[in-house]
Formats: sequence, C-alpha cells, structure tokens
Amino acid sequence: MKLDKILDIDCIRTIHLIYSNGGELRFSEIAKTFASRSSLSACLRDLEENKVIRRRVEADKKPVKVYYSLTEKGKRLGFYISKLYRLIREGR
Repeated sequence: MKLDKILDIDCIRTIHLIYSNGGELRFSEIAKTFASRSSLSACLRDLEENKVIRRRVEADKKPVKVYYSLTEKGKRLGFYISKLYRLIREGR
C-alpha cells in the first residue's frame, strides 16, 4: 500500500464522504465536492489500486453509472477518519 497516496487530503476526504453517506456513492455525487474531475479520478484510481474502494459500473442503460464503495479496509479507515473529523469539529 502506498501510504502517501492514501494520506492525500483529497483521498481522505473521499473516504470520509463515502463512509458518512452510507458506503456507496456515484462518481457524480463525489465530483460535486471536487474542484477538478481529473484530481478526483486520480484519487479514486489510487484508492482502488490500494484496495480501499471498489468500483461498480452499470452500463446496461445510458448514461453509464459508476459507483464507488468502501472495501473492508476502506470501512476501517472511514471509521477512524470520521472520528478524527468529529474531534476536529468539537475542537478537542
């Protein structure tokens, strides 16, 4: 696992977003929180390569829908990242 890729702030934010929204989001839902789709694509690719997220494609209808969900590793990371976000919000 390339830790420097996963510890990128965009990747941390993506893990937190998927975790806090029930565990699966469409690409378009995640993209709303990014300034650049290319940086999002790079982040998702890194997370998928490191087995933190999995990608599911529904290509049977137009438009093609791409969903991202957390693996077991991703869920564990999401749990701790969410705790960290909470602590920061509470000012501890």
